Amino acid sequence: MSGGLVMPKFGKTSRSRLETCHKALVCSAEAAIEIVDFSIVWGHRGEEDQNKAYYSGHSNVKWPNSKHNKIPSEAFDFMPYPFKSWEDIKRFTYIAGIIMGCALQLGVILTYGGDWKKNGMLKQIHPYDYGHIEFCKYI
Repeated sequence: MSGGLVMPKFGKTSRSRLETCHKALVCSAEAAIEIVDFSIVWGHRGEEDQNKAYYSGHSNVKWPNSKHNKIPSEAFDFMPYPFKSWEDIKRFTYIAGIIMGCALQLGVILTYGGDWKKNGMLKQIHPYDYGHIEFCKYI
């Protein structure tokens, strides 16, 4: 055994959720997982899951108005791995920055749920969604 660093990788559940997403999101997440460890919580959400997320306050929109509802999904939700707290905004933002940086290197523009206005100022528009990434466009 060499004692070198073990690179993070997606587990089976994260991989299956990511596979429901737009190719640009898949490529961005795959590049980011080589740098920082995180799990995919949601990719595509069907009608029942989307409305459950809305009524529980975890989404601001009902079916079919979320980017999670498209096929392939134009959004995914992530959480740091290992998970410690939903309140760990610094860790969520750090991971989101890596994902978005990897996306830029691939020619992809993403939106981060902690910075809806895309100006680096967190907590501007409610709801804050620090584990949310959306595909916007190719550069």
